[in-house]
Amino acid sequence: MLAQRYRLGRQIGSGGMATVYEGEDTHLSRRVAIKVMHPQYVADDAFVTRFRREALAVAQLKHPGIVDVYDVDHDDARYFIVMEFVEGQSIKELVRDGPLTPERTVDIGIQVGKALESAHLAGVVHRDVKSHNILVSPEGAAKLVDFGIAVAKGAASVTEAGTILGTVQYISPEQARGEPATPSSDIYSLGIVLYEMATGRLPFDGDNPVQIATRHVSDPPIAPAAADPRVPAGLSAAIMHALAKRPEDRPATAGALVRELLLSTDDVCDQPTRVVQPISRPAARPEAPPPRIERGLPSPRPALPATTPRRSSAWPILALAFFALALVLGLIPLWSAVLRGA
Repeated sequence: MLAQRYRLGRQIGSGGMATVYEGEDTHLSRRVAIKVMHPQYVADDAFVTRFRREALAVAQLKHPGIVDVYDVDHDDARYFIVMEFVEGQSIKELVRDGPLTPERTVDIGIQVGKALESAHLAGVVHRDVKSHNILVSPEGAAKLVDFGIAVAKGAASVTEAGTILGTVQYISPEQARGEPATPSSDIYSLGIVLYEMATGRLPFDGDNPVQIATRHVSDPPIAPAAADPRVPAGLSAAIMHALAKRPEDRPATAGALVRELLLSTDDVCDQPTRVVQPISRPAARPEAPPPRIERGLPSPRPALPATTPRRSSAWPILALAFFALALVLGLIPLWSAVLRGA
């Protein structure tokens, strides 16, 4: 038990700074995730202060794509964070079986991008966006986790192999140079996650953390579409934009990256369009009778010349009939006058 309230259960994760347990809030009878800081960091007052300050700041964030922080506390020498428990798998677990579909990559990327945009607007930089820190529920909802601990990792030197090894593959070039992380650094890291989801592999790897960090700074990544031809061009371009070496060359905000991913859906989701078009074409053919009339049925248009001569040949007969009638009508009074005179 922690703080006479939180009961620890099975271990569900572990990192350089803390261990995560499934637990129970016995006061509210709800399932929670509890992140307990490793004992060796408890003696570092600066670390503990930074940990608490950032955890409390994240607790104020309210967004469906950000895991809720319920409590930040300590019990004797154990500092811990109590968070929402997310049922599901991390991106790292999902890509073990190969790359995700372009549609799913874009969907998760949009969700995480919106979560980062919300955090950045609140003045919070994640500093440790990676596939391990994005959990996806069975329904497809993505949650960004590990804000408070990520700040401490971001402040650590890249030479600390024990704490940077799991993160260095996702850090931005400026972080690799020891510069402070910014919202643009989170965008770069999300670009790495998108690359991993789309291709099933990371753009940079190496034998040690320093080598990988150096590649982030100096080596251009292979475009996702070149690494895997199944990646649509629009999605590949959006990922490469996020992976620009200079922060000013990346999307200006996480929201801008989200808009690029949304625009890429025309390229990613073109298959449904090809399915719909053949359905509409057969329905249009029965509505076009002229071709069938010309091939088989008699057309009314050729019959018009046959009736027209018959109408024109009747006019002389009618004219003679009217003339004869007029003549007869004119002669009757004349004959009557002649007979009366006789």
